[in-house]
Amino acid sequence: MILHNTINTRMTLSNGWRAGCMLLMTLLFACNADEPLKYSSADNVYFGSSKEVGLSEEEIKDKKLDKRDSVLSYTFALTPEKTTDTVYVPVSLSGTRVHHDRKFKVVVTSKKTTAESSVHYQPLLESYTLPADSGQTWVPVILYNTDAKLDSQSLFINLKLASTEDFSVDVARKSETAIMFSNRLEKPLWWTLWQGELASYSRTKHALYIIAVGNIDLVANYDGENQYQIPYNLYLIEKLKALLVFPFDWVAENDKGYVLTDNGDDTFFLHTEANPAKKYLLKKSQEDGEYYFIDEKGKPITINH
Repeated sequence: MILHNTINTRMTLSNGWRAGCMLLMTLLFACNADEPLKYSSADNVYFGSSKEVGLSEEEIKDKKLDKRDSVLSYTFALTPEKTTDTVYVPVSLSGTRVHHDRKFKVVVTSKKTTAESSVHYQPLLESYTLPADSGQTWVPVILYNTDAKLDSQSLFINLKLASTEDFSVDVARKSETAIMFSNRLEKPLWWTLWQGELASYSRTKHALYIIAVGNIDLVANYDGENQYQIPYNLYLIEKLKALLVFPFDWVAENDKGYVLTDNGDDTFFLHTEANPAKKYLLKKSQEDGEYYFIDEKGKPITINH
């Protein structure tokens, strides 16, 4: 009998405790039912996603990019007349939008950076602004195309977000990114198809092609409607021949801003007045008395006539 009463007593207490908890929860819910749920975590910024804007996939793979999530890549080779250009790095908000501007900070980490400040890029600002009511902005990074080193290698600017009074940087996987840039060209697929006219490939010849023709690819195959582009492609190749075979006439007849600077020893440099550091050597041959552009390996650039 004593054991039976004890069990009943415990069950009564247990049921009473449960009922009390349920009542308390109901009262708490009723008191807060009209209050909206609030985002309580600190506001963060992180580097948003981006697309490749320049170099080939092979170059990117070759560089072993330290498993960074996004690498902005850029090449001046497609626009050789430019001395500077801007890469816009996306920065996104993780948190609540507010009705006033806020500041965030981006720094260059020297350990992973091979580019030199003020030589290859403009120094970053002390801070940047996320505009009011905005969830994303872009950090402009100004690159310089004045160092011949860019012709032979890619340089990196490694960027890292730093915390400020307005933002934390808790999204570690997205707190770093990098810009890879150069002035290099890679052999395009269409060059092989047109090698009978263009002859052997070199980066210098490819650059001269872009100077003479523009950033226009030749057709990579003759299938289907591409066969109707063959005359136009031959016309583009003739424009390259005009530069290679008659460089002095080409400079005189074109208004692209290029000049030939006489070095006084039967050599000239082709360059723009705006960017004299980016130049192409033109040298007189002792064998036939003709002038030839010289490629990156020191060989005369020729083309099939």
